[in-house]
Amino acid sequence: MARLVFLFILISVGLFLRFIFLGVFDLKQILLLSMFPIGAALIFFIQKWLAKRDITYIPSNEVKNEWSTTIYDRLAGKKMLYKGQEKVGEYKRFYFKWWQKIVNDVLEGNGTWYLNLAFISPNEENIDIVETKNELFKAYQEWEVRSDGFIRGKIKTDYSIKNSVKLKEALILELGEESYYYQSYKTGSEIHVLQDGKVIASGKRSGFFSSKYHFHLQEDKEEHEVFLVLTYVLFHYVYK
Repeated sequence: MARLVFLFILISVGLFLRFIFLGVFDLKQILLLSMFPIGAALIFFIQKWLAKRDITYIPSNEVKNEWSTTIYDRLAGKKMLYKGQEKVGEYKRFYFKWWQKIVNDVLEGNGTWYLNLAFISPNEENIDIVETKNELFKAYQEWEVRSDGFIRGKIKTDYSIKNSVKLKEALILELGEESYYYQSYKTGSEIHVLQDGKVIASGKRSGFFSSKYHFHLQEDKEEHEVFLVLTYVLFHYVYK
């Protein structure tokens, strides 16, 4: 939406200046230009509808210990996080500066610039995943994992040449002395979480065009479970 508004303003200024200095007025171009705000309004209502689907999500017939969520709109809005039929909490994307959302929307659309996530549980536990490399152009991304204000660990992308050749998408979660490696070999495929080379969890979305995501731990990681799930959520924001 922001892209269309930005283009509308930019082209409008250009047409106005051409009329002032050259006296050129093209009615067809004006009519074409009028489609931009109409398109922006349409996208706005679609985004509102998608955001509503995120916030009203309730799983049906879910496996008892399986985590699930929906991500229809990656730019804003709350999303629900469930474990089986139990709501575990809510999370949302946030920005430290108002203009960061506009930059992200205009230049990259549903992108990963200024990507931060905030999670809150019913018992008011707060977990923030905060990006620590704010440069627009960077070789990798890195985040701090903060729980109630304390740094618990960090997450970083793995954009190695080896991964690029294999078309592998990867994230690394470090919590204290423990490290977890998230990997997927193609968009929409199953994501595996490895610790010391062993798969300890996996997740995937319901279908190729679905926005419902599921995550299951194959080993007991109670202390790190929420952090593992939120990193899985972050994976889908990063790699879409």
